[in-house]
Amino acid sequence: MSDLVHKQLTRTPLGASALTRFENDPNDSSTDVLYVVLADAVATNPAFGRLLETALHAPVTAPPRLRPSSKETARVWLLGLPQVFVSYVIMSVLVRLTYSGAWAVIYAVVAYGSVVLTAAGVWFGIRLMKRRARTGALTTGTVLNALILVLFLRLFFI
Repeated sequence: MSDLVHKQLTRTPLGASALTRFENDPNDSSTDVLYVVLADAVATNPAFGRLLETALHAPVTAPPRLRPSSKETARVWLLGLPQVFVSYVIMSVLVRLTYSGAWAVIYAVVAYGSVVLTAAGVWFGIRLMKRRARTGALTTGTVLNALILVLFLRLFFI
């Protein structure tokens, strides 16, 4: 059976790389990568899946897609657009109140805090999608957060 898996995985550069990485260092991360590559091979080549199923005497299917919880999706959304609007309102009020040095420090803290929270939203979203947990709301929230982050960072580089 290991020859069957070895032959199938070495047909593609990604499969060969995953197999080599697993053989050199069989830790959790290399096992996860090999599992994903093997699942993709089963999904794209049904004949290989049937051969593997016969060799294992057990049904072999591609892993199901996971669904993120509503809390996880809400976290990605809330770290993006709503907190940016709240930060913008706070910064607008601070600028109109006074131009003293103390308000400038608070303004900078709010602005940088907003950037960090938006980056955290992008990071959480990407982490969920890497676990194969993809929904339209999660993808939209992550992309929106990334666009907001680009708009924030654009100010520093232009």
